[in-house]
Amino acid sequence: GGAEAQGREVLSETGSWHMRCVRPYRTGDGRIEGVVITFADITERKHAAEALEAARRLADHANLAKSRFLAAASHDLRQPLQSLTLIHGLLAKSVATAQGRTLLARFDETLGVMAAMLNALLDINEIESGVVQPTLADFPLGPLLERLRDEFGYLAQERGLSLKAAPTTAVVRSDARLMEQMLRNLIANALKYTEKGGVLIGCRRRGAHVCVEVRDTGVGIAGAELDTIFDEYHQ
Repeated sequence: GGAEAQGREVLSETGSWHMRCVRPYRTGDGRIEGVVITFADITERKHAAEALEAARRLADHANLAKSRFLAAASHDLRQPLQSLTLIHGLLAKSVATAQGRTLLARFDETLGVMAAMLNALLDINEIESGVVQPTLADFPLGPLLERLRDEFGYLAQERGLSLKAAPTTAVVRSDARLMEQMLRNLIANALKYTEKGGVLIGCRRRGAHVCVEVRDTGVGIAGAELDTIFDEYHQ
């Protein structure tokens, strides 16, 4: 009385795929007096699934190769930026005019942005490729938050925004360098997309954990985008 239909994929001698389905044949009063066997051609669906899986493996391989290349070439990628920084330092000693100083200041800001973007890219790829593993240690959050506030203070002032760091005595166990990089990215993003008001850096205790937050008065992220913000190459 409890027999149900059963399906099985079958590969024929010609290379085509079929779904063989066996169903019980019931009489009007519910008794089973036999079976009905049907075959459905699923060759195209099977080939499509295989092609999709092959493409996924190829994409994973390419992504891993990219990550390993960037991690191995990180020194060479940083070298041109270091050369530009050296040139900037030499120019700073010889430029005396107000206009030249203004151009040097913009040059310095551009170098800072380029360095931050390159370091973030390389840090992410080094972690993905397994070259860099987080180093956990206990450290106080207060000095880190204050240093980031001071670092981004000029940028906030230029945009007419306030930037505050809530005082804290919390001590956390994490990778200080990676946490600083993550917070730096969040703060830069908050300042970029906040038109008025300001940004607050702080933390709050939640049981045995500490939640570090970067709050801003910007427009925020649309609800429909929340599920995709951590996807690769998504802005």
